[in-house]
Amino acid sequence: MKPLRTKILDFTRNLVLEIDYFPHKFKKNIILDNPKKFLLVANWLIGDLIVLTPSIKAINEQYPKAKIDIIVSKGMKDVLSLNPRINKIYEINQEEIEENQRWHSERLKDEKYDVGIIFFEGNKSTSKLLRDAGIPIRVGCSNSGIKRGKGYYLTKKTKPDWKQKQYLFYNLDVLKTLNIFPKEIKQEIFVDKETENNVKKIMGSGFKIVIHASPNHKTHEWDKKKFAELADYLIETKKAKIFFTGSSKDINSNNEIISLMKNKASNLAKNSIKDFFAVIKNSDLVITVDTAAIHIAAAFNIPLIVLMGAGPYELWRPYSNNSTTIFHPEKCTECRFYECFRKGERNMECMNSITKEEVINAVDKLLSNS
Repeated sequence: MKPLRTKILDFTRNLVLEIDYFPHKFKKNIILDNPKKFLLVANWLIGDLIVLTPSIKAINEQYPKAKIDIIVSKGMKDVLSLNPRINKIYEINQEEIEENQRWHSERLKDEKYDVGIIFFEGNKSTSKLLRDAGIPIRVGCSNSGIKRGKGYYLTKKTKPDWKQKQYLFYNLDVLKTLNIFPKEIKQEIFVDKETENNVKKIMGSGFKIVIHASPNHKTHEWDKKKFAELADYLIETKKAKIFFTGSSKDINSNNEIISLMKNKASNLAKNSIKDFFAVIKNSDLVITVDTAAIHIAAAFNIPLIVLMGAGPYELWRPYSNNSTTIFHPEKCTECRFYECFRKGERNMECMNSITKEEVINAVDKLLSNS
């Protein structure tokens, strides 16, 4: 159930977006005339970039001869480096764009881009970057925070949508501004053979379950003891091999869960993005909190169970028919905050209300249907 403060914030945010969009309300969508080069801007993390891939696919299929370049945050290049639809990847953090805008715009100007697209979310500095880079057509999504600049230098802003839906569709809305429409909505990620073979050696044979227990945000955490008991149950009843994944910051957290277990499990945190992809691709089941593992498993169509709490379910739900999401909408699940504002017994009630038995039942049901 949405807290009143969240309802007020949502209403205010949507009202600001409509006001911001108003100057573009009467501008027609743009019909492109044989564009040769696109520049996309997506300063995001792993999961965000995966849900962008259907949009990359749509651009490539409608304009197969055009080159597609993209700006991503530093450290995120490997999410898209094997995507054959992409020509060039720039790693530029949002802070760098703001601090060294002139240098980056001059660098991009030499590329002579025809179209610049800012995907969720838009802001003033990135739209100015595209303008100063001499890109004649600049479009973007205006669904951003209340206080942020939303793309003052865009040729045409994308109409904001009050309806909650998966971010994948917000990205596709941006393309509608250019009259680009997908033939098929499909997330695409790739793993090279060498990485996949190395991971297969590490994981071995048998029934392999990946558990991603460490989210980026506190409000997405599930109890470590519950994870340990769940992992033990899966080993003892399903004869499963358990692999905990994550980044380097998750090593200690995973080890803490493993120390609570009666059986052995492997800690594969700190692997590269490519290794992370390969581990999930070669698993038989993924159980994860709200983080990038959702979208990796969905893209590979691996059976998937998601434990979801704070944040609107529709926005980050898995785009997969081979998945089950456990969450309790009757609890406080719509706050969008990364630190729970509830105190006492209600603190983190969204995630704490998920029981081990619920996850076990979801495993049994999902595997019986696979």
